[in-house]
Amino acid sequence: SSSSSSSLLTHLDLSTNYYYGTIPRNAVRRMTKMEELYLEDLELEGTIAPELFGLRRLRKLYLGGNYLESNLPEEVGNAKSLVSLRIQDNYRKRDNGSILSKGVTGTLPRSLANLTLLEDLRLENNYIGGSIFPELGTALPNLVHLRLDLNVLRGSIPSSFGRLGNLQTLSLSGNYMRGTLPSELSNSISLNTLDLH
Repeated sequence: SSSSSSSLLTHLDLSTNYYYGTIPRNAVRRMTKMEELYLEDLELEGTIAPELFGLRRLRKLYLGGNYLESNLPEEVGNAKSLVSLRIQDNYRKRDNGSILSKGVTGTLPRSLANLTLLEDLRLENNYIGGSIFPELGTALPNLVHLRLDLNVLRGSIPSSFGRLGNLQTLSLSGNYMRGTLPSELSNSISLNTLDLH
């Protein structure tokens, strides 16, 4: 049956297909063995299903290039096996400039700090506001790529980013952030892309 076969899936890539609609929550609940889920560049709309973050084995979740419009659920912190989380480019405009989808909205949930294995976090080109919580850098020691550009973030760059010894990419441009560049970032010897303009 389809429900038993979906529970055996470990990898699913539907990217760049013509799939319309919302993320099917009941199907997600049955994907208990899922490790890599690629749902990019579809026509997905609606909210980010919290059930996605109940998949304990999930290592990679890609939801970029859709029309999703919702907060990043607090449940994101339950997906402790995540190595890569990409929900970029969900902010969309019509040809006349009116907003079609705001993408990921709200603030960055503090539960992101639970994702200690995370290496790749891409949330650029959405509508995330508020400030980056100060301990994000210390909570995610394995982070290699962090892209939060083209949002509506405010506040300053946390000095804890200087503790990210593996960080190669930090992109925060196109926000409303102020202040000076933390001197601690000079400790990031792996950093090769810094985009703050």
